Amino acid sequence: MKAVAKGRPRMTKTGRVYTPKKTKSWEQSVAIVARSAYSGKPLEKPLHVTIDFVLARPKRLMRKKDDPGLIWCEKKPDIDNLIKGVLDGINNSGLWRDDALVVKLSSSKQYSEKDGLPRVEVVIVEL
Repeated sequence: MKAVAKGRPRMTKTGRVYTPKKTKSWEQSVAIVARSAYSGKPLEKPLHVTIDFVLARPKRLMRKKDDPGLIWCEKKPDIDNLIKGVLDGINNSGLWRDDALVVKLSSSKQYSEKDGLPRVEVVIVEL
């Protein structure tokens, strides 16, 4: 599943607030992967989280003259919305007590290599 930016809460005509299905599905996928990657006690110390988003390379960057490696992505989705979706998914997994423990955050957003696949790479380090 490709990375999904955190969608804004929506409201029904009756005033009920809900999270868009695409966002909810992405956060559930992140939670499942986080639970399968870490089975210890919930983390409780300050954390440094690194999140690298590698998005699908568009066809316009598949020409022979284009770099075959990773290329910076300056288009939507916004990196802050991508980050929020991942952090909320990890929070829902129970991997840490609360995402307020994240005191340092590093992130990047790039297009994949010509022969690469889209992915999200997450590294969590207790400080």
